[in-house]
Amino acid sequence: MPQETDRLKLPLPLGNENVTRESINGIFEKIDAGVATQADLDTLREAVSQMDIPDASLTQKGKVQLSSKTDGTSETVAATEKAVRDARVTAISTAAADAGTKANVAVAPIIGLQNSNSVKNSAANLDLSNWTNAGPVLWVVGGQNFRGFKFFSCLDPVPANVYAILDSDPITVSPGDYNLQAMFSTAGTTSGIVQIEVHNISANTTINSMGFPLNSNWNRMNKKITIPTGVTSVKLRLVVAGSTSGAPAGTKAVTRIKFSAGSVDVPYTAEADDLALFQSVSNGKASLAAAITGKGIPTAANATFETMTRNISNISTGIKIYKTTLPRTGGSITNLSFKPRVVIVNNFTYEYTYDGVDNVWGRGSSTAILLDDGNTVISDINRSMFRSNHSYSAAGGMSSVEFGLNYVKFFMSYQNTSYDSLLNCYVIGE
Repeated sequence: MPQETDRLKLPLPLGNENVTRESINGIFEKIDAGVATQADLDTLREAVSQMDIPDASLTQKGKVQLSSKTDGTSETVAATEKAVRDARVTAISTAAADAGTKANVAVAPIIGLQNSNSVKNSAANLDLSNWTNAGPVLWVVGGQNFRGFKFFSCLDPVPANVYAILDSDPITVSPGDYNLQAMFSTAGTTSGIVQIEVHNISANTTINSMGFPLNSNWNRMNKKITIPTGVTSVKLRLVVAGSTSGAPAGTKAVTRIKFSAGSVDVPYTAEADDLALFQSVSNGKASLAAAITGKGIPTAANATFETMTRNISNISTGIKIYKTTLPRTGGSITNLSFKPRVVIVNNFTYEYTYDGVDNVWGRGSSTAILLDDGNTVISDINRSMFRSNHSYSAAGGMSSVEFGLNYVKFFMSYQNTSYDSLLNCYVIGE
């Protein structure tokens, strides 16, 4: 049986069938009957134009008008592809700006200068610097906890009605809210009280406190502290109270303490630690400078470490002697390993004319000494010369003597003539 086309159902002859003129004509007639003419199309167009198609709405289908606006409020127009794209771009841009604004608001308390840490040596990295024990049971500095932090620790038992107290340096405050935070561990401590107090220095009263749960592994706590009007200076007080039954030996540790303006709980920072470290180094330099000055080498408290190192090397560690030779006119002795204090020159030969007739020959020495006040003293020239068993003195010796940290220089003068080409020089120092 012949196959047919899908739409007009025209016969498709099989391979073993003969196609006649009659069958071909039949196919053409079917095509002619099924194809619309121009008149048919005009008739259809006229019919469509006369149809009453309602406008589309939220409740019924119908015809719509396109629009590329992204800020309109109409519910009777349809958005174009451009309108959809413009709306998407605007939404992304607005969301990004809004996210940035909200992020800035969120991090402002964290990065704001008003939230810096006021506690010096807040994590025991400077041992007990800027903290003072004020009770019969002492706080000490522990090693490192599981996160590698050093900590303040009270390991000894605290008897009933006794306190272990560690006070911070004074902290300047203003009335208002502050945030107090700290890491702590009370593992194994099952009785007593472990807490941080905010203490009003002028009134010697406790403004507020933050108590730590007992028998707790390392954890973190924070609390809002309100500073009353009129309070300008406080100190933080780490307290272990024996209470009525005492606190046993064991872990009572605190570290990473932060006291910052504002009630927002912000991450731990250590701005005051930097100041404490700087002050510690400055105090150490001042003490070192005073010690060097006490050894006779004047050194300023703000001198560089390079200067201090050089001055230390010039501190006297005992008497030292250096021997060398110079030309008969004198000169400089440099690169000494000690600070020179005395120079002795001897073994020079001179000629002296006696009574304008006889020549007298002899040998002599001269000495220069640097006093502690920095003044140079030149000794009288000491010469050995004889004629007919009589001793005679002669003028001359060292002049323009200069002592330095590691050098000495001078010039020699003679009454008449010196014949030695070299001088024997002995430098004594410390």
